[in-house]
Amino acid sequence: MLIIDRQESSLKVKSVDFLEIENHGLGLHIRYLLSSFQYDMEEGIFRYMGYPSYMEFDGGKRYKLNRWAKARKRAYLGSWLHFKRALRDGIVSEEGFEVRRMELIPNPDRPDDQIIEKAKKRMQEIQELPYSLFKDSLNALIEKEKLPKTIEKVEENLLASNTYSRNVEGVIELDFENYLQITYKHAKLPKEYVKSFHSGYRPVSENPVSSIHLIAPLTIYPSGQESNPLNLHLFGYWAWQKMADSLPMDFSLED
Repeated sequence: MLIIDRQESSLKVKSVDFLEIENHGLGLHIRYLLSSFQYDMEEGIFRYMGYPSYMEFDGGKRYKLNRWAKARKRAYLGSWLHFKRALRDGIVSEEGFEVRRMELIPNPDRPDDQIIEKAKKRMQEIQELPYSLFKDSLNALIEKEKLPKTIEKVEENLLASNTYSRNVEGVIELDFENYLQITYKHAKLPKEYVKSFHSGYRPVSENPVSSIHLIAPLTIYPSGQESNPLNLHLFGYWAWQKMADSLPMDFSLED
C-alpha cells in the first residue's frame, strides 16, 4: 500500500509495507520498503530512500543464469556502487573513472526570462497584423525559451580522490563544492540510455558520464551504505540507472 501526497508542485510517496518488484532483466526479486519519495516538478528532481532486500531467481536453465550474470555485470560496471567501492579501495583511476570539478553557469545562448516574456507580449500585440518585420525575430527569441537555463562548465584537469574525499579505514567522507563530473572510460553508453534523450539531443560523450552534488558532507561506510542518501543528488547516467539496474550492496563480479 502506498500513501500519496500530491501538491501543486511536488509529489510525496511512502509505503506502509514492502513493494514486491520482479526484475526479469537482472533475475532479481526485490522487496523494497519505500520510506521517502519526493518529486519536485519545478526542478524536475526526485529523491527517494528505502530499504531493499534481494533474492535471485531460480533460473533453472544455464542460459538464463549466464544471461543474468552478464546483465548484472553490465549494470555494475561504471555504476555509483562501483565508484564507491573504487573510492574505498583507492583505485578510482585504475577502475576506469575520471573525476573533474564542475559547476553550472548561466547559459549565454538563453535570454533572460523577462526578455522572453516581453517578446511573447509583443508577439500577441502584432499577431493580427498581416505583416510585421518583427515576427521572425520575436519567434526566434521565444524559441530560445526551450534552451536550458544553465550549462555545465567542466575543468579539464583530473582530480585526485583526496581533493574531494577522505578515507579513514575504508570509511569515506565525501565533501566538495559545486559538482563533480565522473566519466567511466571502460564502457560505451547503452543504446537504451541514448534513446532516452529528447529528439535532437544526444550525449556529448560515448562513455557513461554522471555528476554528483552534495547538500551536506556525506559519509560512505565500507559496505557502501550512505549516512544520509538524501544529501546526495545524482545526475546523468547514474540518475538514469535507478531501480532497474540496482544490485545488492554485497554484489560481486565473482557471484
